[in-house]
Amino acid sequence: MKGAPPVEWLKRMEAEHANLRAALSWSLDEDAEESASDTQLDGQRVELGLRLAVALFWFWYTRDYSSEGRRYLEKARSSGMSITAARLRAQALNGAGGLAVTQGDYGAAKALIEEGLALYRQLGEEEGIASALTDLGLVALWGQREDIPVMAVLEELEELKPRLENRRTLAWMLVLEGLIALSRSDLERSETLHEQSLELFRDIGDAGATISTLIQLSAIVVFRGDYERALPLAREGLRLGWDSDYAVPIQAMLFLLACVAASQGQPVRAARLWGAMEGMEESHGVYVSPAALTFSDYEGRLSTARSQLDEEAWSAAWAQGKAMPLERAVEYALSEEEEEHEPPTLVPVPEQPPPLDKPTERLTHREQEVALLVSQGLTNRQIAQELSISERTVENHIAKILKKLRFSSRARIATWVAQR
Repeated sequence: MKGAPPVEWLKRMEAEHANLRAALSWSLDEDAEESASDTQLDGQRVELGLRLAVALFWFWYTRDYSSEGRRYLEKARSSGMSITAARLRAQALNGAGGLAVTQGDYGAAKALIEEGLALYRQLGEEEGIASALTDLGLVALWGQREDIPVMAVLEELEELKPRLENRRTLAWMLVLEGLIALSRSDLERSETLHEQSLELFRDIGDAGATISTLIQLSAIVVFRGDYERALPLAREGLRLGWDSDYAVPIQAMLFLLACVAASQGQPVRAARLWGAMEGMEESHGVYVSPAALTFSDYEGRLSTARSQLDEEAWSAAWAQGKAMPLERAVEYALSEEEEEHEPPTLVPVPEQPPPLDKPTERLTHREQEVALLVSQGLTNRQIAQELSISERTVENHIAKILKKLRFSSRARIATWVAQR
């Protein structure tokens, strides 16, 4: 699933999602029915569940299931497994920390990764220690966490480095060093280190890490003001993110391309792209990191672009971007469309629901899932429990489904699903 592109495998996981949930619930949920009175068999069942949860990390990370994935991966905290399974528990905790980062929950990410690091230290497993330390350093920089001693983390990593063999870990260490250089305003060194890590990730065929590094390299080039180079980098990352159906880079590249547009005197384009970014925050629950907002001078760029339009035109352009279906937003970001000389207008909402031969184009994966559960007669509370999300989030999804399909009741949603 880390290969390029993993879309077909991700689709297979989506199709099997109900079965995967059943297996995870059977093996990890505390109230699951005991498979045997023998505690050894029960421990084996939990270990199977954690193995499956760790293997599904990339699926959860890319398909808007961060809350659900965290819930299962955090079971490592209370699994009560023997020390022989500590490595698996550490991997699960690190994975839960990674999902917490996508949700902007850097405090939880720090705590989870530190727990995994402690387990790796107990094992004396240097590769795992290095991986967890790198993740901890990245959380410190992405989340601007002053409670993580970044320089102490880097010093320990330098001691471990000569004994490390995992090229993926070494590549992420280069990313961390590049971000530290960025925090010191050494943009040239930061760019060099990210280029080296990108080469390593491409060489080992890690599509996800390649995309993530492209995000950061693009951002650094934007910060340097080299917009001519930034455009092809950001668009490459956006294409790869779209081909992999991976929300995080799509949103990040929309944000960066909006920054470029704002700096090149294209306020309408910038507003549309930032609006599309905000739409993704609401529909996919992914957020641009505080560090990216700070280093990109987001507030300054936003203020400059906004001052170039009257309030009505700015609001209309932003709303148009926010209302764009994701496919259209990506298409717009990759295009050379120039509409700066035309007043922005909102896309009219069709008077009728979308045609039956195109049942899912207007709904996100999560909205489709919510619609299916609504059609089964589940209440908001039951849907929230099923998907491991809050009732408020369920309410928001249902409101968006009703708006997109121009329906006025849950019964209409159920009929619409049944017709498909």
